[in-house]
Amino acid sequence: MPKIPLYAEGRGSAVDLATGRLGPQAPTGAFEAPGQATVRAAEALGRAGTEYAKNAMQFENARQKLEFDFQMQRKNEQTKTLSNQYTTRAYEQSDTYTLNSQEPDQDKAVSGLISSVQAPILTEIDTLDITDSQKTAIKDSVLKQMNFKVADAKKSAFRISNIQGAEAKSGKLSTIQSQISSASTYEEYAALASEAMAIFDDAALSGQNLGVTKNAFKQESLRLFYGNGIANADSFASLERQRTNVSGDNTLSSATRKTLIASIDSRDTQLESEKQDEIIGTLLTANLSKEETESALAQLTSEGSQMIYIKRDDPEDDVLIEYDGAGNKFLARVASRFEQDVKSLAAQNNNDLVNQIFPTIAGMDRDELNQLIDEADTLTGRFEGADRSIAALLTGDANRRLDTMDAELSAEIKADMSAIEIRTISLGGIFDETTQTMIASVDGRISQLTDNEVQRTLFNETMDGMRQAGVLYSSIKYGGPSDLTAVRRSIRDEINDPTNTPEDIRIAEARRKHFEALVDARQTAIANDPVKFIQDDRADQNLEAATTSQLIDFQRKMGIPDVDIRVASDAQIDAFQGQFKDPSLSYNDKSKLGISFITSFGVENEGRVMRNLMNQGVLTLAETWIIANPNNAGGFDIEAANKPGVVKELKSAIGTSAYNEIMQEVMVQNAEYSGSIVGGAADSIVSRGATGSRMLHVTAMNTMIQNTAAYYMNAGETDLTKAVERAVNTVVNSQFAFDEVNGKSFRMLKGLEGSSSQIGDILQFYVDDDQTRGVIAGFADIPPAAELTPDQAREKYQGDLAQAYWVTSSDHKTVYLVDQTGNMVKRRVDPGPTAILPQDAFVTIKMSDLLPVIKEMDELYPRPVDKLNEIMRKAFK
Repeated sequence: MPKIPLYAEGRGSAVDLATGRLGPQAPTGAFEAPGQATVRAAEALGRAGTEYAKNAMQFENARQKLEFDFQMQRKNEQTKTLSNQYTTRAYEQSDTYTLNSQEPDQDKAVSGLISSVQAPILTEIDTLDITDSQKTAIKDSVLKQMNFKVADAKKSAFRISNIQGAEAKSGKLSTIQSQISSASTYEEYAALASEAMAIFDDAALSGQNLGVTKNAFKQESLRLFYGNGIANADSFASLERQRTNVSGDNTLSSATRKTLIASIDSRDTQLESEKQDEIIGTLLTANLSKEETESALAQLTSEGSQMIYIKRDDPEDDVLIEYDGAGNKFLARVASRFEQDVKSLAAQNNNDLVNQIFPTIAGMDRDELNQLIDEADTLTGRFEGADRSIAALLTGDANRRLDTMDAELSAEIKADMSAIEIRTISLGGIFDETTQTMIASVDGRISQLTDNEVQRTLFNETMDGMRQAGVLYSSIKYGGPSDLTAVRRSIRDEINDPTNTPEDIRIAEARRKHFEALVDARQTAIANDPVKFIQDDRADQNLEAATTSQLIDFQRKMGIPDVDIRVASDAQIDAFQGQFKDPSLSYNDKSKLGISFITSFGVENEGRVMRNLMNQGVLTLAETWIIANPNNAGGFDIEAANKPGVVKELKSAIGTSAYNEIMQEVMVQNAEYSGSIVGGAADSIVSRGATGSRMLHVTAMNTMIQNTAAYYMNAGETDLTKAVERAVNTVVNSQFAFDEVNGKSFRMLKGLEGSSSQIGDILQFYVDDDQTRGVIAGFADIPPAAELTPDQAREKYQGDLAQAYWVTSSDHKTVYLVDQTGNMVKRRVDPGPTAILPQDAFVTIKMSDLLPVIKEMDELYPRPVDKLNEIMRKAFK
């Protein structure tokens, strides 16, 4: 242990030791009186001990103070740390409580905050192993923090109270508006409206937002109130009162008034229809006499008439029809309609009487016929209320039946002849075994007649004419208009031939009658289902079913326009439609089903089948898009936007004006596609049909884009131009690429977009290149030009072709050439045999045929212009 310095042992630094001063010159007195010296030494030692004790005490106090300060500092740090922890916890838990609290009462909100946050924290502080002073300090910090959070809880409760108050008021307003919509008097409406306005005022004082303005609420309430009155107006007078009230109500906005006036006009039209049906229905079912009918007509046409009243013997049978407020023009129309209906009803009653009695005359015996004649003469019994002319007509039938009772067999023969005619026509002019049996039966009946020569001659001539008509019909069954005209001309010439006998002429007349009946039946069958007509006929002849190409050839020969030729029967289409409309099918399923059906008739007939399906309403334009693009996500938007119900809702939501603006923008942005559709005036298998048909397609496509754009706007797109752009991209640009020739666009399927520019260059070359135009002019069917020789016309046409352009076919795979007049360039068919089919009669190019040309041009290096032109010319056929 280090030695403690003397001064640290309680001795001062000035300890005076006698021996310390000893030296050679020390006085001898220093060694004298040792006792004194000892005493002095003891005194000095006592002083030193006292000083030491004093110093030791001071040192201990300093050490204890240092220890105390250190402990206090630790205690303070601990208190601060705990204060921070508990105040932070109080802050966070208070925020969580306030954010999650839906308590609108401030006191309850504060009470909840204290019980759920403050009280648990203070209780927990009390359990801490610290001093009471520390607990007090920490609680004070927490309570100070909670003072602010209590204020936040009160603010939150006030805000929630405001929101709930606003919601309650909004709910009350909805209830009031519902009550207004069924209010029957203006006073009732005014009371409810006043209550609503008070709610608005109270909300304004409370700083509550009800989500609707006073005026908007008032206008809607007025619209509902008047709308209810208009809808429930059951007379013209009450409806006119509604019109007066609406017109004179200055509190209505012009838009609301306009809407209500339109509703009144609509209800007026509806009321006229209802009232007309009521008036006429009541009068027609009242079993009016002739005099009562005239009275009803007179009352209807009287100036200022407000009702029809017909008094009868029994008051319960009186006829009273009120139409207060009806105009004279309306009543005049009703009177005219009633007069016509009375006549029609009388005619129908007469027809019913004839239809009821006439079929029974043939089965009556003499007594029954005489009773019928008596009733007809006196207009009693079955003839009560009937016209005398009808009674006379049936009396004549009865008399003739009596006079010809013995000739009943002739009537049976006539009926059998008619049955033979009907059966023969249904079999296409063929006399089968059943028909032959019927003919033999009639021949036997004729033999039973007493005077049978006239009947036999008539029967034989009719049968001869029918047989000959069947032979003629079989020769032109698949013929065209020219064949039909030739047969008719030959029959007419035979009838008019003066060298023929009367018998020959009568047979020719019968032949013409039955031939025309067969032709009419054929035309009806062809119009309904040409495929079924052909296949049924072949089945009747025990022939194999016609192939697709045979179906097309047969229909062409029959003169059916190429655009109307069908390859699928109604039964096939119905079966396909039943499968395709299955709501459980996905887009891929529908696409596979559609493509399978469309291609089942041959790839070359895809466009024809698709056109037939669309023309017959089996497929919509949107559904054809889905078939072609099953994996395109845009199909969901297109299908959703073009459902009839959705379109109606979109038009209502967006408004007519905005809908029209969308169409204007669609016409601008979709100009490329429209231009690729609209072409010449001629028609072929590669075209869209007549110009009207192509324009209808463009209109349909633009409408589909318009609906899709409206769908996007309804979903949140506010920019009309962007909505249309998105719709065009979805419907058109996702399928097609475009280029142009002479400023006129043509389209191609999306897969060709990488070569679109080169395809456009080649097609432009064909109309720019004078040599190619010369080839076209050489085989084209050039329209005659006044005052020009054929050579001059051809030279002019060749020059004009520089302005020609190309239009894409309906299957998007081919383009056809259209001259500067808008007509397709047609190949000339020279007299004599020709191998040109109708679909080859125009200048067309498959875009896929140009891909090898493009490849050959790309491989050419160097690329002299002459060589490039030679390659392109070589591809033109």
